[in-house]
Amino acid sequence: MRKLSIIIVIIISFAIPQTASAQTDPAVIAAFIRDGDLWVMEGDTERQITKGKKIASPRWSFDGNWLAYLEGNQDKQNVWLYNIDSGKKKLIFKSDTSNLQWASNKDVLAFQAGEILYVKDARKSKKAAKRIATEVGNYSWLPNGNGFLTSTISDLTPDGWTDIEFHKILLKNNKVKKSTFFELPALTIGNEDFGIGTSMFKWSPDNKWISFIKYPTASLSADANLLYVLSSDAKQLIKLDEMLNEPSWFKWAPNRNSLAYIGGINRMSIMNKFLTVKELPALSPGTLTPEGYVDRDFTWHNNHLITVARSKESEWSNDPAERPLPALYQIDLEGKKQKRITNPKKGFGDFNPNYLSESDRLVWVRTDREKSDVWIAARNGKNAKVWIKNIDLGDNYYEKWNWSNVLSVYDPEK
Repeated sequence: MRKLSIIIVIIISFAIPQTASAQTDPAVIAAFIRDGDLWVMEGDTERQITKGKKIASPRWSFDGNWLAYLEGNQDKQNVWLYNIDSGKKKLIFKSDTSNLQWASNKDVLAFQAGEILYVKDARKSKKAAKRIATEVGNYSWLPNGNGFLTSTISDLTPDGWTDIEFHKILLKNNKVKKSTFFELPALTIGNEDFGIGTSMFKWSPDNKWISFIKYPTASLSADANLLYVLSSDAKQLIKLDEMLNEPSWFKWAPNRNSLAYIGGINRMSIMNKFLTVKELPALSPGTLTPEGYVDRDFTWHNNHLITVARSKESEWSNDPAERPLPALYQIDLEGKKQKRITNPKKGFGDFNPNYLSESDRLVWVRTDREKSDVWIAARNGKNAKVWIKNIDLGDNYYEKWNWSNVLSVYDPEK
């Protein structure tokens, strides 16, 4: 079993030098895409996994022994598995697939083909992926790894939009047991809070709350979606805020019912984007972004420390050079202090911070929108250096960069 942690403790410090000569801990592992192919970096050793392919969405199993990834174009992406120790690759499903998710405690992969949910036990190479459920708009594994919470997509009927149904699916002894968990209205009183589907689900550390985004139709969803929390007994639903439909922008603290998220409407990520922390069930407001700035990506270090990618707020410009790029800042929630910790040179920005707890390292992407490298540093950003050179660009929509399609840093704590 591979152990690695992405520790990102938030230490308040001054701007850091961007060089370092020390070797990278071999336990720090990442999968990345370069020129369309899949690579793995272990410490400072690169290994090319595919050649001449079109790869996307690498995903680590909980123990770091397996990588799942998609191969093909957007019309047809097949699911493959790669075993780190043996070096063997295996095609496990041919179709238009998406939404790869590993169980939190076993080498079992779930994925969708349209609205059909499948699972595949990576340890049982001769068995085909098993069909689990239909009418699945989105899903997440239950915290114990023994099933799923799924949501449907609302349909427009002559009587109006149907409810979004949440189902709990339990897997036991090769049997599937499905039950209705909750019904979320597509429309509320006065036709407010309209939505036809949900994001994936994220549980609070004590498993008492479930966070998710409710999204409307595509044109509306580009600018505004609704962030909710639902009690795990399905008796209390709380609307928190509006935000982009970006699941990586809402995250629970490691061991506390504090939900951090980047709220704010408008599809342009350089406008009206604010990092907020709310603690359940108190829901006390806590916007952390200073006036005149926007926050783009973030990571928890512990229950009190956050690293965030932050830039100046700006009106949209059709010239990319006029759009501000972020640097990394660290926020001490207890001391109520904030400090800039990286200084990318002009024309470059720092995105996608990830804290690795076991190795006590901070990892992020630095890009000029044409070239991208992965950087690594101490937890407070000191002794920063380039770790992985030249990874492919993430998807970009109005300066919201999705790096999960091209980079996955292994962290057993997440």
